[in-house]
Amino acid sequence: MVRENLFTYDLDNEESIIDRDAFVIRRESPELAAKSDKIIEDSVKSVLKGVGKGVLVSLLPLILAVLGCAFLYAAITGYSETGAIPGLPALLTPVAFALAACAFVFSKRFKKKDSEDTDRSLDAMDADLDAYRKEMKAELSIPNDTKELEIFTVSYSTENGENGEDCYVSVSVDLFEEGENLCMLFSGGVIAIPKAEIEGVFKVDAPVIFDSWMKEDAEYNEGRYACYKIEKSEIDDEERYTMQGFYSLRFTHEDTPFEVVIPLYERETLLSLGFTVKEENE
Repeated sequence: MVRENLFTYDLDNEESIIDRDAFVIRRESPELAAKSDKIIEDSVKSVLKGVGKGVLVSLLPLILAVLGCAFLYAAITGYSETGAIPGLPALLTPVAFALAACAFVFSKRFKKKDSEDTDRSLDAMDADLDAYRKEMKAELSIPNDTKELEIFTVSYSTENGENGEDCYVSVSVDLFEEGENLCMLFSGGVIAIPKAEIEGVFKVDAPVIFDSWMKEDAEYNEGRYACYKIEKSEIDDEERYTMQGFYSLRFTHEDTPFEVVIPLYERETLLSLGFTVKEENE
């Protein structure tokens, strides 16, 4: 039986959080969504502005050194042809090399300051995003005792013709129960699965490819993650991770079979929620 990944969404559709919009019971206000977009946009502009300046400052010593070599060559050529050193190249050669040395020292100091400014910009963005998340959770009535769960989503682009089926996108969601629903906070909205429709969590022994490593406590091949034998590769300069197996949280809604795809390393979180992990053939 082919199951539809509940968290499938069109990157070009700004109106919907997921394709199956009927599962979205609440979403953030347009004003709050605009605030998030502005925080990210302003931070990206700030970082890119610093990068542009950094490139120019890094090239300046090289440009001046090349000019110094050109003036030196002109002075040597003039001397070999006339027996006298031309005045202007003789004057400009030491000046160009001296300026190149000064520019090199300046570029080192600038890079340090630019790195500090970039760090401050990123710290400011993190602080702004944290404030936004608190405001969003308050607006959406998200409880404080949620559990964080990583899931594998499917994103695609109708404009670019990308189906997204060859690689899952790793996303972290806040999981909580609300009445008769199992809810997940995802992309500014609350996704609700009726608990009565949940069939269970099943382990699927099939390879899964995902786009990024999100865990901060250890690398993909270290610590408690080493036993999953996750392989890292690079395709078209983009990271890819392959794991042999995943968990499928399964439910059927109005005769349509769905699933939420979950990494194997989220087993403890699933058990803490009261789920019993079953083998696929059970």
